[in-house]
Amino acid sequence: MTKWLQDLFQRLLDSVLQPIGDWLLKTSWLFRAAAVVVLGLALSGLLRPDVCISIYKRTWCFARVAIADRGKIPIQDSIAGKLRIIRNELSLAAHNDLAHLQSPDGATPWSASQTVIGLGTAEPADIAAVRAFLAQTMEARCHCWREIPESVSDAPCVFISGWALAALAQMSQPADTAQVAFLLEEQNPSEGWWSTFPVPNSSQYASTYSTSWALIGLGALKSKNLLAHEQAESVSKATTSAARWLSSSRENGARWKPYPKISGGAPSLSISGVALHALHVTNPEVMQSLDQEWLTDLSSVSVSANDAENSYLEIRGKYGVGFDHFVQIQMPWLLVGTVDAFPNGTIFQRTNALYWLENTLDQQSVLDAGKQQGWWRSELLYSLRYLLEHT
Repeated sequence: MTKWLQDLFQRLLDSVLQPIGDWLLKTSWLFRAAAVVVLGLALSGLLRPDVCISIYKRTWCFARVAIADRGKIPIQDSIAGKLRIIRNELSLAAHNDLAHLQSPDGATPWSASQTVIGLGTAEPADIAAVRAFLAQTMEARCHCWREIPESVSDAPCVFISGWALAALAQMSQPADTAQVAFLLEEQNPSEGWWSTFPVPNSSQYASTYSTSWALIGLGALKSKNLLAHEQAESVSKATTSAARWLSSSRENGARWKPYPKISGGAPSLSISGVALHALHVTNPEVMQSLDQEWLTDLSSVSVSANDAENSYLEIRGKYGVGFDHFVQIQMPWLLVGTVDAFPNGTIFQRTNALYWLENTLDQQSVLDAGKQQGWWRSELLYSLRYLLEHT
């Protein structure tokens, strides 16, 4: 019975479609071509609705990119509205973090600096509190910072100085000359890199992350004219040298390994975004080729707000043995790198970047970002604020 009904249905369908097909075959070539496209899209919609949705979204992205200012990212209003709500929630949490710097389970120098940079602005009371906190937690022998100030056996972290100097610059506060001198003294004199912890000139410990953050911190002070006059020229030389090293130490495409001089290991998406941002801080006018490589590589990346990376390495330095166990979250720096690269892309690269941005940001993990710990929230806050400033 079932087969008889199927055969009857097929005969009826043929009797309806056959005359239409005969008529279409007698029409002009252009009309038949249009019919093929329409029928193909209809068939795709029935068999693969996800493909049709993707085609529609990409077409809509292309239309917005085509009419937008090249320097602006035309995020859909609905997504931008959600991001503003999340940004405001994260900002409230960040202000609360700054109000509790001295609590027993409160901030570290690193997380306090992340909070300031994430916020982008600070009240006078916050500025005074952060300056006092950084001074209180600074290691006097080097005018630098450890990850956990109370852990006196830990080696100072070079990159925390970069974060701290960038935070001071964000608040329009000059750094102490000794704090700047620490970074100048710890830079490799011949190649321009910094290590995670202070080391003798052992190139295997050349760190992409530390070099990027030293470059960002010094560059931020320089751009706001917050350097002592006698250090300005040295800082210019240091940032130029560091940018040259970063540019020459990347892998294929716009990707960097945490330690480029060590064989093996994979590039880090998070650290690559930081490195690209650091180069934009230094010399954005010469970034077109690298930016286009970044945008080309972007289509293969899929991340949530919870994704992170680790690169474990034991480093024997000036202050004993240090261990790089630091967690790098991926989404914030992929977002920042994409915002930086966007204006230099072709129209098709910008279309694909916009498609990637909207798919990446319109997911539940971003909406739930406020549940993360403080420093995690701060980095995402910075990236959302940075993106919204360019939409």
